[in-house]
Amino acid sequence: QRKSLSSGPCTFQSAVRDTVAMRVVIEPPFDTEGSAVDRWEEEMGHSLCYDVLEVIHRHHKQVPGRVKDYISAPKANGYRSLHTTLLHRHPFEMQIRTGRMHRYAEHGGASHYAYKSPELSQCYLQYISTIKSGGALAAVAA
Repeated sequence: QRKSLSSGPCTFQSAVRDTVAMRVVIEPPFDTEGSAVDRWEEEMGHSLCYDVLEVIHRHHKQVPGRVKDYISAPKANGYRSLHTTLLHRHPFEMQIRTGRMHRYAEHGGASHYAYKSPELSQCYLQYISTIKSGGALAAVAA
């Protein structure tokens, strides 16, 4: 669910829905370069992501219908990862990806603002601006 600026006041809670999250980043178990990393990524990395997801679901309660497979079906911007929402007191998101996927998500074409809606990004930026100007407590309390 995305928050539209026209549907009500912009609050910290509406701007930031994923306040609790965990990320598992899987790297090759050895020092490799170039084509060896490419082979590992395709042959082992993707498979290990699915294995980790299976183990997590076996041991933790999940929110039904909240598994997103962006590895087998990447987003248009190239973003790849597995997402699942788990329950532990409150729902929280877990992301599972390889190191290469992580670097692309954090620093490449799939960075945070590339995938958020313009309305939500604007709302989020308002709060960042408020925090930078010293109004952090007022922003969180709103």
